[in-house]
Amino acid sequence: MRKIRVNPIIISAMIFIFWIGLFVMFTGRLERESAAEQKEALESALERDITTCYALEGQFPPDLQYLRDHYGLAYDEDLFYVDYRPHGSNIRPFYIVLERETARSRSLFSMPGNGIRRIRMPEEDGKPFDRAVNMREVLP
Repeated sequence: MRKIRVNPIIISAMIFIFWIGLFVMFTGRLERESAAEQKEALESALERDITTCYALEGQFPPDLQYLRDHYGLAYDEDLFYVDYRPHGSNIRPFYIVLERETARSRSLFSMPGNGIRRIRMPEEDGKPFDRAVNMREVLP
């Protein structure tokens, strides 16, 4: 019977490739979790700043720039798009936070097919309705 000899360099290379694969999978998972936490924190900050503005000033903020200037709202505009739609000074504004597709990770905002998504939006009278939106047209 012949003994099979395995080159130690090949074994070392296989172990190295295995660890690199684990590292890539782990960092991708961390990046997705981090983006989800950042999105949640941004939504929370928007809600808090909108409510604080109304409580202190008696009116809702007219735009996002007002929140940036007066309430310190800051976020990564390369990672998130905020659609902010005010409906008057005494009607709570509609906003939605969308994750942009970035060069760092295609999985953050992948849109298979035509990019159509259904989102809930308020009408002028404040009642919600579902609307089909082409996200490729919405995101600059």
